[in-house]
Amino acid sequence: MSQENSVPTYSLGQPSQRTGLGGLSMKTTAVVGGGFMTTLLLLLAGQLMLAFTVVIPLTVGAALLVTLTWNGRSLAQAAQMKWQARKRRSAGEDFYLSGPSSRVPGGRWRMPSLLARTESYEAVDANGRRFVAVVDRPRRRATVFFDCQLSGQTAMTQDDRNRMTASWDQWLRGLSQTGDIDTSVFVVGSRPSTGELLAKEVASISHEGAPDIARRIQMEAAEVLRGGLAEL
Repeated sequence: MSQENSVPTYSLGQPSQRTGLGGLSMKTTAVVGGGFMTTLLLLLAGQLMLAFTVVIPLTVGAALLVTLTWNGRSLAQAAQMKWQARKRRSAGEDFYLSGPSSRVPGGRWRMPSLLARTESYEAVDANGRRFVAVVDRPRRRATVFFDCQLSGQTAMTQDDRNRMTASWDQWLRGLSQTGDIDTSVFVVGSRPSTGELLAKEVASISHEGAPDIARRIQMEAAEVLRGGLAEL
């Protein structure tokens, strides 16, 4: 009997849970607790009017702002993101500008050659694959660049995909355990297809003893399929 594979679900740790008082969030609990303590102190000081007209309404309003959600975010978070977006637009940081006038860290123009602060080194790893390391000696940092080529929808079973995803997860988790890696960045680039990748694929699967007409049909099919496409 063939057993159908269930679709796996990957997550980073346990789902977030509310840990505040009465199932509320910690922010709501902190707001309510602060308002309660302030009200209690005002009542003890005899400021009954101030407690009921100012502190309690402000506490209820703040609790609603951090409790009620809209599009997966609380009203306070939505207002904060709106304010930050308006601040970025007013500062001209909502679009990317390369070159000397760039505000992006590392995007400013630097002197090349002997006046450059960084040095690049090319080496080969244990599997015989080349990589480049850019060393910043004054900051005692190094950036390692790996290049890989996507293989497309390779025919494989769901179990194989699950094992590959688990291996990828273990590798990422290992990066956070070394203590000397600041960050990992994955860049997916696209460019107009030159047809070179498809031509190499056809050349690799073509048998030397195949008839000339069959090999010609394969090459013509590769030339037709590569037109107007993008490579990742």
